[in-house]
Amino acid sequence: MLNLSKSDGTPIASFENYRELYLHINHIENLKLLPGHPEFGKSTWSFLVLSPLKVVELTHILKKEYDPAILSRALEERSGIIEICEGDPGNLRLVINSPGVDVEGFRKEFCDDYCNAHGMAVQEKEFD
Repeated sequence: MLNLSKSDGTPIASFENYRELYLHINHIENLKLLPGHPEFGKSTWSFLVLSPLKVVELTHILKKEYDPAILSRALEERSGIIEICEGDPGNLRLVINSPGVDVEGFRKEFCDDYCNAHGMAVQEKEFD
């Protein structure tokens, strides 16, 4: 169980796991893409798991600044890529999603970093 609160301790929400917290963060960031939202166009936090097929597509239509060496290696290995953006779209973190890569570990780290950067705290609570 995860408890999300403001930095002053005010409770915000509870989640069963980091996947649910990630979906909550994703929803918050997606709302910023809607016209009329006070933070419209300011969403720069994302966590994407791209399939090997998507990596092939990216080699033909690059819209973001991907590291060509990582893209090339992913193509050679026929692996996907994990793309992590933590507030600066010019500074993407790319991880080749090879077998054995801890995607959920990267997702947890993303959630923790997001909450910390936005004045929130995540507390893991064990079931009794």
